[in-house]
Amino acid sequence: MEGGKPSLALVYQAVQALYHDPDPAGKERASVWLGELQRSMYAWEISDQLLQLKQDVESCYFAAQTMKMKIQTSFYELPADTHMSLRDSLLAHIENLKDLSPIIVTQLALAIADLALQMASWKGCVHTH
Repeated sequence: MEGGKPSLALVYQAVQALYHDPDPAGKERASVWLGELQRSMYAWEISDQLLQLKQDVESCYFAAQTMKMKIQTSFYELPADTHMSLRDSLLAHIENLKDLSPIIVTQLALAIADLALQMASWKGCVHTH
């Protein structure tokens, strides 16, 4: 994960290895690398791009799962003025991906539920002076 934002082609390659590499060591390397990606700041943008491109079920599932995880664990990384656009983006992804896989839609719906909870608690923590 060193060297800045990875290309989408590299992310696709890792997702394909995770799901389809016959070598367990290749699957493990892909899993570790994708885990690092999920913890990075780049995960927000890359997940959004993967969902927009809708290349395959695996990459969309990884992206939806990543969005859900990022909202649960790293919501603080997002500036407050992006919260509503994230919600709108997730809703658009549900609409665009509803025929691809119910599992992806479920992950995105859970991401929206988590986002609503985060936004509610975030607003509760904001203090005006």
